[in-house]
Amino acid sequence: MILKEFNFKTIKQIYKQRMKSDFPASERMPYFILKNSLKNGKITFLLFSEDDIIKGYAICKESNNIVFIYYFAVFEEYRKNGIGSKFIEELAEFYEDKKAIICEVESIETAKNDSEKNIRKRRVDFYKRLGFKIVDEIKYIAYGVDYKIIIKKIDETFSFELQDIINEVLNCYKSINKRSIRHIKTEIII
Repeated sequence: MILKEFNFKTIKQIYKQRMKSDFPASERMPYFILKNSLKNGKITFLLFSEDDIIKGYAICKESNNIVFIYYFAVFEEYRKNGIGSKFIEELAEFYEDKKAIICEVESIETAKNDSEKNIRKRRVDFYKRLGFKIVDEIKYIAYGVDYKIIIKKIDETFSFELQDIINEVLNCYKSINKRSIRHIKTEIII
């Protein structure tokens, strides 16, 4: 079950105990920006609960047609049990009024070593199994990290232009911190 979380004590606890181990510092939003963005309704903090136990979280931004997932994680002790798949399925239902889910995954090709390459490949394979498609035509670098943009259509009739995808992602970042755009580089590769 997806729960919208409004309790900042719970959010701060998850940030300190989970996000700091789930995401490297270079990819993690500072807590004060997270808190301000939540207070201002710019983003949504969602929890995944099963059997009354919180098993994961997502931080999302809605726009007209899409929902952009900034962060998605299943608590380590619940991984490899299908929880991530259930969570994504429920996110698609939760955002059924949107056309697509967009998120980013680290590029496999730019991994620093084989271990990192394997982790990135498993992550990409996970999303592919759930119906996400990699948009190879977009080169996307955020805060010095090479990413691939991936999309899961909620409305199968939805079609998009590459520049529209870039604009949606940039608008999501701008809504939280206008200066963040200077840390993002995009290019359409034909």
